[in-house]
Amino acid sequence: MGLGGIARLGLLGVLATTGGGISAAGAQVSTGDETSWVVCSFKASGGAGTYIALLVTEPFAIRSAKARDYEGAYIGGLFDKDVGIATVIPGYEEFYDWGSQRCAVFDEAGARAEYSRRMNSPDNAIIRSLAWRPAAEAIEKPEPAAAETPAPEVEKSADDTALDRQPRDELAATARAEEAARGAEQREAAERERREAAERERREAEERKRREAEEKERREIEETARLNREAAEFAARQVAENEASRRRAEEARKAYEEELARLERENDEYERAVERSRREREAANRAQQEYFAAQRRHAACIAGDRKACADIEAGKPAMEEASAGESASIDPDATRCVSPPLVSADPAFARSTQAVVVNGCEVPVDVRICLMRSGGWNCGVAWNLAPQARWTHTSFESDGQVFWDARVSTSSRPLARP
Repeated sequence: MGLGGIARLGLLGVLATTGGGISAAGAQVSTGDETSWVVCSFKASGGAGTYIALLVTEPFAIRSAKARDYEGAYIGGLFDKDVGIATVIPGYEEFYDWGSQRCAVFDEAGARAEYSRRMNSPDNAIIRSLAWRPAAEAIEKPEPAAAETPAPEVEKSADDTALDRQPRDELAATARAEEAARGAEQREAAERERREAAERERREAEERKRREAEEKERREIEETARLNREAAEFAARQVAENEASRRRAEEARKAYEEELARLERENDEYERAVERSRREREAANRAQQEYFAAQRRHAACIAGDRKACADIEAGKPAMEEASAGESASIDPDATRCVSPPLVSADPAFARSTQAVVVNGCEVPVDVRICLMRSGGWNCGVAWNLAPQARWTHTSFESDGQVFWDARVSTSSRPLARP
């Protein structure tokens, strides 16, 4: 007992009546030479805050004549002397509790039922069983104050003994039946608790599955919403970008058409200015030629040319014969000696078409080329194109239709338009 000081050990039992009375388990104690059975128990503690341990002896047989010596006897000292608590539960010592420091006497069935009850006691966290029995002559008798005064023994007849034994047997059978009923109730309660635990586990599993399914569905809904949101944002960005590209292309097209219209207006103004300049040159040239013709006719008249003098007197123009002769000689058809336009894709610009002509005439010519595009004809003019020279006219978005005209540069005929 040296680990925890002086050990205190008690017996846990239920007081039973003596002198042939009823035990704690309901079995009557015999006082004859029959065999009785004893169950003892002890309490022990490992110190403050630890669980109380219970030591239960396996049922052992005694002669019924010795039952009074065991019933309610204190045998803690004998157990401590013979075995010792620490040898069964290391670190534990006697826990003294006078109210339960007792052995109890039963018949064999009652003793085994009491042993089972004590081994399954719900009040103790630690329960140990051991095979041990004290010597009968060493048992301390119960204190006289706690024991009943024994009645004087009266010799009984065989019939009285049989009559006494019959109630005891009936009580033992009743005790066994009650113990069996309690066992059945305990088994039924354990089975019911097992079914309830299984049902709780099943419901908990179903609840977990339901929560997991709800969580999975929630995540799927959130993921779908996120994907739909991203798709909508991407589509909105694409629409905005496409609209911006369309607006830029429209603005570029309008700017191109405006620039093209401006160039065409400038070209028309330039053509009209060139035409005015040509006419002015032609008028000046004609006036000069008329002057020279009048001078020649006047000289002829002075030289004695009567016709010349008659023409002067008649007021006839001096350029009639000369202009007719010159017109026949200086105004040939330029379209016969200028090559027709060769239309092809412009290698310098995308979506651009070009038309190329070569001046095969012996004199400079004026050439007009027009290419059809989505907004109408796009025309250009080359003035005074030298012999054997080539000229290229280009236009964006043309379908390849071409119109052209040519004249000698000194001709007064206006260039044709489509």
